[in-house]
Amino acid sequence: MSFFTASSPFLQTATFWRLLYFTMELKNKGKIIMAQILLVDYDKTFLNGLKMFFNMTNIQVSTATTVSKAKVLLDTEAISLIYTDWDLPDGTGYAGS
Repeated sequence: MSFFTASSPFLQTATFWRLLYFTMELKNKGKIIMAQILLVDYDKTFLNGLKMFFNMTNIQVSTATTVSKAKVLLDTEAISLIYTDWDLPDGTGYAGS
């Protein structure tokens, strides 16, 4: 299993840094106290890389690769924030709402 490295193309994109900045701002402003993020994407390597980086900032992360798995986690865990891909194997990220 591979994780993102510092030279990973994704880590050099504005999307990653906006995601991390936004989450840290919410945590620092007290909008999310015990941060528990749910990341939903079909790409397990992508999820593991993001999870590794969020865990380094003391933010707990759960991951799901399908809408149905995300719904189970939403029913069983106290999720503060969700980041989801649009295209998932069993629907869209919007379908989970």
